[in-house]
Amino acid sequence: IVSSPYWSATTKDKGSIESAWLVDFQDGNDYLYSKNQNYYYVRCVRGEALSESSIVRDSTLQTVSDSKTGLLWQDDEDVVSVQKNWSDAISYCENLNFADSDKWRLPNFNELYSISKQDRVNPALDTTLFLHINSDQYWSSTTYNFPLNSSFSWNLDFDYGEAYYSDKNDTLYVRCVTDLQ
Repeated sequence: IVSSPYWSATTKDKGSIESAWLVDFQDGNDYLYSKNQNYYYVRCVRGEALSESSIVRDSTLQTVSDSKTGLLWQDDEDVVSVQKNWSDAISYCENLNFADSDKWRLPNFNELYSISKQDRVNPALDTTLFLHINSDQYWSSTTYNFPLNSSFSWNLDFDYGEAYYSDKNDTLYVRCVTDLQ
């Protein structure tokens, strides 16, 4: 692996053919770039594409479950109104008693990224499953350690589905997760 950006096959906005996503193997960030910039690396994959049929909404409990990842997501009014700094976001999720569970936590970055829709904009989420949506940045529990600076944490901007890192003292939105039982 070269510590550089690699192309993905994901085009932003199904109607737009000008841009596609890159993943930078140096710091894990993702970027949306013009396909005319063809000097990035390529890594091929084989097999079937991942299916989304494993994701189901429970409107009564205001949750979204994903049987593939084994995760249950909070999807009530709080996810569009609650904003916290990083440590308070962790505490908020750990103390959440919601949808018949008290085992909530702040998702790690990979978990949070798993619900993003890279072919959608504003929001970069499936709006038939997630009804409470803010096209803004949401915390993950994953510390950003590049270059060895633990005062930042990864977050995901659900406007474009882009990865960012923010100072842990910043105030961002919170969406909690728990394991399916």
